[in-house]
Amino acid sequence: MSDFQQLEKVPIQDKNQFLFCREICWFFRISSAQSFVIVPASDTIESSIGKSIGEDRIQDEISMKKLLVIPIGQVEKDILEYLMKKLKEFLPVRSEAGQEIPVPKGAFNAKRRQYHSSIILDELEGFKKRSGCDRVLGITAEDLYVPRLNFVFGEAGIITGAAVVSIARLGQEFYGLKPDRPLLYLRTLKEAIHELGHTYGLDHCRKRSCIMFFSNSISDTDRKGPGFCESCRESLGI
Repeated sequence: MSDFQQLEKVPIQDKNQFLFCREICWFFRISSAQSFVIVPASDTIESSIGKSIGEDRIQDEISMKKLLVIPIGQVEKDILEYLMKKLKEFLPVRSEAGQEIPVPKGAFNAKRRQYHSSIILDELEGFKKRSGCDRVLGITAEDLYVPRLNFVFGEAGIITGAAVVSIARLGQEFYGLKPDRPLLYLRTLKEAIHELGHTYGLDHCRKRSCIMFFSNSISDTDRKGPGFCESCRESLGI
């Protein structure tokens, strides 16, 4: 099986078991036990989490507008500037540049030569609390993964308001093709909007053209968005 096809399906029997999709969407922290439950919404798993939080919650959260965009490790400045310029066209956010933070050493898996996105997300959540911003988006050039998957394009916390996106697999060079800067920028924008959409309470969408459709491969990312479908726009109130 190819790198994009190898995805293990694991039945969820209790809250201590995880099931992942390429773009991690639901991230709940149970305060009493400090345990985590991540539930994907895909073509094979039907999720009711989006409905459970309710549209009222989405409408309340949409009023939070300050977004801090943070490079995690070395990231080209022009990519960050492009994101901050374009994100406001799709989400009601006021983007500000944050200082570069190092990639957490504890996130690196030497055997896989990748970084565990959930550990990076934990760092971003702490940074968000200290900064006082409403949302935080981390951008990294490192390749990300979660257990049971070969890679992820990004991960987001629905309650915490933190998201991380990797550009490692968004460039044409990764696939042995000629560099295409505009395409890299567009793919990065799409993944950023997708992950931020989750922080506003949006579930994965079944419409392939909607930015909230989950990407199992780079071709899915190229096919969708960067805009929201009418249903997702209504949920966001935009």
